[in-house]
Amino acid sequence: MKIPIVYNRDLHETGVIYPIMWDLTKNPHLLIVGSTGSGKTYSQRLILGKIMKYLPETKLTICDFKNEDFRDFEGLPRHYGYEKCVEGLNNFYEAFQRRLNKTDNSNSTRILLFDEWGACVVSREKKTADDMKSKLSTLLMLGRSYRTHVIIGLQRADSEHFKAGARDQFGAILGLSNLSKEQKQMLFSEYKDEMVNDCGRGTGYFLRDGKGVKRCIVPAVRDMEKLNKTISSGLMQN
Repeated sequence: MKIPIVYNRDLHETGVIYPIMWDLTKNPHLLIVGSTGSGKTYSQRLILGKIMKYLPETKLTICDFKNEDFRDFEGLPRHYGYEKCVEGLNNFYEAFQRRLNKTDNSNSTRILLFDEWGACVVSREKKTADDMKSKLSTLLMLGRSYRTHVIIGLQRADSEHFKAGARDQFGAILGLSNLSKEQKQMLFSEYKDEMVNDCGRGTGYFLRDGKGVKRCIVPAVRDMEKLNKTISSGLMQN
C-alpha cells in the first residue's frame, strides 16, 4: 500500500526523478499544510489520483469546506461542500463504525480528504466542533486496522483544531511552501533547523515516521482531465 506522492527535490534538481512514498500501512494518515498559493489543492488532487491508480478499489470521500477547490466533483456521491462538510464527516465516521462493529465486512480502502479542516472547525459552534474533533481523533487512532484513512488539508495545523494528542497521530506530514517558525516547531520540531525557506509553490518538506525530513517537489500533472476522471471514479465507487 505504498503510494508515490512527491519527488525528492535534492535529486530532482540534478535531473533524477525519485519518488517519495506514502506507506498507508505504516503511516495511515496524511497531514498537508500550506498557505494560499502553496500548491496545497493541486497536491491533494494529485495524491487522490495516485491513490486511485495504485488502489483502484478505493472509496473516496471529499469534504471541501470552501466549496471551491473541488467544485468539479459537485453532485457526485461522497462530495460534500461547505455546510455539508459536517454531514460528510459524519457519514464517513458511521461507515467506519459499521466496520468496527462488524456489521460491514467489506475490505476496500476508504479515504477521507477534508480540505480546510481548521477553517471548518473554528466556524462551527463549540458542541459541533468538539464532536468533529472527537470523531477525527477516533479515526486517526483506529482507522488503520480497518483500511480507513484520513487526509487533512489546512493552512495552519494549530492545536486548537484537534483533540489533545490527535495531531501526533499523523505519521506522514507534507509541508508546502515556506512554513512559519511556529508551524515548523509544531510539526517538524526535531528537524526545523534543517528546513530552509527556499520553497515556492509546489515545493516543501515531507516527514515520515518522525524519522528524517526530505525536501520535496510535487510532480506536474500532464492531463488534468484524466486526473479528475480518476478521482470521480473513487467518489462513485460502490
